[in-house]
Amino acid sequence: MRARFGRALALMTEHGWLLVAIALALGFPMAVLAWAMGESVAESAVASFLFGGLSLFTGALANAAVIVAVNTYLKGGYATLPDAYRTAFAVFPLVLPAYALSMGAIAIGTLFFILPGLYLGLRLAFVLPAVLLEGLPPFRAIERSWNLSRDNLIELFMYYLLPFATGLFTVALTYAGADNALSVFGQLFVSTVVSVLYLTIMVDFFRELARPPKASGAPGAGGEILYKPLEDLTRQTDGHGKD
Repeated sequence: MRARFGRALALMTEHGWLLVAIALALGFPMAVLAWAMGESVAESAVASFLFGGLSLFTGALANAAVIVAVNTYLKGGYATLPDAYRTAFAVFPLVLPAYALSMGAIAIGTLFFILPGLYLGLRLAFVLPAVLLEGLPPFRAIERSWNLSRDNLIELFMYYLLPFATGLFTVALTYAGADNALSVFGQLFVSTVVSVLYLTIMVDFFRELARPPKASGAPGAGGEILYKPLEDLTRQTDGHGKD
């Protein structure tokens, strides 16, 4: 666990500015829109529905782009912001339903005194890596995440505390009236950094858990990119120097 966290921090130190930029490329405009619309989103059912749908779309795409970039860095390649989004968008028909199903389950679970949502968050932590690294369809990705997480709940819980605690803190600040522009965008930056660190850890963890015994010769070795758009991205960026 300590080694994995150390690897994630090392990667963040080297590439964190770009990973945060990838996440904020969609997160920042959404935050500006939410702040500009203010209470009108909550007061109108139509506006709330449209904003929720847009948030789901942009959240899925941004998370997928970050995962693409992290996996490329962990393999020794290099991905720019356009590289990450172009590749994420190519696999988006699989990403969006997988993200929507997992986020919906977690949200419903959270309504029941938070703990069920926390448990589902742990069990579904590997859904997007399974889609992006192995090309699995949504329900098979959920099954894959459920199986891989079964014997790793304590370690996953330790990692999940990062975004979970940050989310609760952000909600508390909002209810406390900290809704001026500086506070809102400060919270956005902090939560984005924490989310990127969490996704980095999850990709590294997934690559390790998905690795079969070397002697088996089984396809799909952990850390190997099986899905063609990601394979193409790594091939295209292998020759790029690192900043």
